[in-house]
Amino acid sequence: MAGDQRHGWLVAVHRSGAMMLGAGGVLERAAVIAALSVIRLQAVHSVELRFQGDLVRRLVGGSVGHTERTLAYTRSFGWRLDGPVAVLVTATETVADATADPTRALDVLDRLADGWRAALEPEVAGAAVAGLATEIVTLLPLDGRTAEEVSALVAAVTSRVNGRLRRVGRLLGTGIGRPADSLSALQEAHRQAQRALGVGQEIHGGSAVTHFDQLGVFRLLSLIPDSTELRTYVDEVLGSLADAADADSADLRETLRVLLETNLNVAESARRLHFHYNTMRYRIGKLERLLGPFTTDPTLRLNLLLALHAARMRGLDQPHRPPVDAGLGLSPDEGLDALL
Repeated sequence: MAGDQRHGWLVAVHRSGAMMLGAGGVLERAAVIAALSVIRLQAVHSVELRFQGDLVRRLVGGSVGHTERTLAYTRSFGWRLDGPVAVLVTATETVADATADPTRALDVLDRLADGWRAALEPEVAGAAVAGLATEIVTLLPLDGRTAEEVSALVAAVTSRVNGRLRRVGRLLGTGIGRPADSLSALQEAHRQAQRALGVGQEIHGGSAVTHFDQLGVFRLLSLIPDSTELRTYVDEVLGSLADAADADSADLRETLRVLLETNLNVAESARRLHFHYNTMRYRIGKLERLLGPFTTDPTLRLNLLLALHAARMRGLDQPHRPPVDAGLGLSPDEGLDALL
């Protein structure tokens, strides 16, 4: 024991008889020495993480340039940032809510970062991992990997870590930026990864892994910070179909989405939705009565598609649910020990 923290157990066994007198005292002294040694290693590790975190923060913040001196610093930590690098931003609701106890939130973040680093190291050598405020930032050497290969790698690591965290109800999600060919390009790649993370979690949920290049039109919609403005736009374009609580409206929205995705191919839409062809023709007529002549008006089709995307991105197409308390709710000894 060291203070209130238990580091483990020392067990002594006498193979041929009873334990010698005084063995308990020897064991207690050994336990104290072991605890002090562990504390020293933890302190050194903590200081190293702070130095590494500070350097990562400066790199993604654009405070340092692509110089040989900066590269030498990164090499001293064992990082391989000389070639193209992908910036990953990983976050969890556990870390995001630091209002109750900021110190404890940072401790949880550091432990999550350690677990993430341990899961990533067998896959990629020389990656820089640091917990920064409310997110885990990873500078990942690409080593010739394509965007698809990076996404598959990150999805596998995320899934592995989430498998250990799921039992405590906390899941990680990750955003991936475009390749940065120099240290000076890391700032923009970090912004891209943050946007990919935020939009990906809004669309696919908290454990989503999203590449910036996969966002498409959602990249533009994500630049609109006012959800009220998006809500108004969705209501104006979709009219009565914007009612998230009405099952019939949700059903017609799905029909509209498939029609637009198939470029108004009635037969293909009917096949995807498992409808009879005549049923689909009837639904098209009903949709046009509600929304206007979208089958002949390309501008209206564009507005409808954007409204459906906006509703999906901000969860406006889902029934309103009261906010869930996403407090830390996770003691250092629950779940994170299994992760590490």
